[in-house]
Amino acid sequence: DAETIARELGDFAPSERVADMNEAVNHGFEAARAGDIVLLAPACASFDMFASYEERGRVFKDAVSSLEFRVSSSNAPPKSANAEQRTRNSKLETLRTMARKLSPDKWLFAATVGLVLFGVVMVYSASAMLAQSEHHGSFYYVIKQAIWTGIGLVTMLIAMQVDYQRLRDGRIVGGLLLLTAFLLVAVFAFPRINGAHRWIRFHQFSIQPSEISKLVLAIFLAYFLEKRVGEEREFWRTFIPCGVVTALLAGLTVIEPDFGTSMMLAVIFVIVTYTAGARVSHLAMAAAPAPLTWPAGITTIIGFALFDAIRLSRMKPARPTELH
Repeated sequence: DAETIARELGDFAPSERVADMNEAVNHGFEAARAGDIVLLAPACASFDMFASYEERGRVFKDAVSSLEFRVSSSNAPPKSANAEQRTRNSKLETLRTMARKLSPDKWLFAATVGLVLFGVVMVYSASAMLAQSEHHGSFYYVIKQAIWTGIGLVTMLIAMQVDYQRLRDGRIVGGLLLLTAFLLVAVFAFPRINGAHRWIRFHQFSIQPSEISKLVLAIFLAYFLEKRVGEEREFWRTFIPCGVVTALLAGLTVIEPDFGTSMMLAVIFVIVTYTAGARVSHLAMAAAPAPLTWPAGITTIIGFALFDAIRLSRMKPARPTELH
């Protein structure tokens, strides 16, 4: 594999072969200049050397710690080498950050908060007149949105403190999947709202399980595909189980009906499985008409979405009396 990668990269990205992780860390340190960042970015699984991703990361951290100890404990050079020492100290500081736990991305955090607050403003802009006529106050809907926005931001801050590696626990992933499926079935026990069973309501509290299903599906696919490392292109052992779970969630949302979420579940399935290494031919089979392949064919979902009576009614031109 190393020879194949080096040959494919060619002169575009010069490469150098080393015997083990310690040698790779040492070479990276010697090649780095002051202010450079040496990044561990594996291009393949490395299962010929390491039993798991965790072991590879642990070996990398140990190699960095060992190098840091050797550099920091070396004798100080003569005064004539002050410039060289400053460069070496700068590289040592860079080395200390190599194995450090990553901090949250400030730009991504700021963008998320900005989009959420922008959404609150848009809710007010779109609902002020309606709220005034229905509830005698233009802030009725935006206040509700702001409350849920605050809850969401607090939840996000709490989630940022939780190690996402816990999601590798099959009990947690399985529990989330079962809970989501239960909620998607439970919606049918509640009255229709605007012609669809999408909400579970208790007085002023309500949830929409189909929205939860998108996050849970992504978590399940990530968990399952990691367990199938090296078998991503297998049809029966990998692709079909992922497709069955997606079909279950998408099928329940179609019945509600919630075609938009069903399509999003299909998109999540395609993107995650393709990124993991699924065969394009398998994905093409999933997109074929359902009678020829499997019950949740993406074409079938698209057909429902396009020819549903509710959506067709939205396409009808408004009569003159409806415009006033």
